[in-house]
Amino acid sequence: MRGALFIDGAWRDARNRDVLPVINPADETIIAEIAAAGADDIDDAVTAARRAFESGWGRTRATERAAFLRAIAASIVEQKAALSRLEVEGLVVRAPDGGFLPVVPDVRARWRWGPQPTST
Repeated sequence: MRGALFIDGAWRDARNRDVLPVINPADETIIAEIAAAGADDIDDAVTAARRAFESGWGRTRATERAAFLRAIAASIVEQKAALSRLEVEGLVVRAPDGGFLPVVPDVRARWRWGPQPTST
C-alpha cells in the first residue's frame, strides 16, 4: 500500500519522490509507505489552500462553515467502528461491553465552537 499527498484536489506523489515507511508496532513490519512531503509540496498545498479560501470558503458565512464542520464530525462518529479498525490495522479491538474502543476521538466535543444550529 502506498499513500499519496492530497493537494489542490488531486492525489499525487511528493515532488521529491521520497517515501516514509509505516511500521506495524506489533511486529515492526512495514505495512505501507506514505509520501514524504518536502518544501515544494508544502508550498503547493499552501498556495492551493489560499486560493480555495479566497475563492469561496473564506466568503462563506460562519454558520455555514460551522454546519459543514459539524457534518464532517457527525460522519466521523458514524464511521467510528470502521475508522477504529483501520487505525489498528484491521485488528478487532473490543471494549468490555462488546463495542469498539473509542480509538477515534469524539470530535463532536472539539467542534462545538461557532454558531450552533437553532431548533425550529
